Amino acid sequence: MQGLLNDWRRTNYANECNPEIAGEDITIMGWVHEIRDFGGIMFVIIRDVTGRVQVTAPSKKVDENIMEELRELRFSSGSSKSTKRC
Repeated sequence: MQGLLNDWRRTNYANECNPEIAGEDITIMGWVHEIRDFGGIMFVIIRDVTGRVQVTAPSKKVDENIMEELRELRFSSGSSKSTKRC
């Protein structure tokens, strides 16, 4: 597993994403629970042992390569990693 994740380390669990850490970069690791792609914006729900957190990716603010990677995600596809700003 180390080869797949390289040096990624979880900084927070899903239930720790709250207004107190707004604006911070965090890393959550879990499973893809739901994906909604509305063209100009994508919503990805990541599930871990503590709950769920929504990652919002507006195409005007997110690099196209990252948007393509998000589109390739599959539900509950094993371990997923997401670095996001809360």
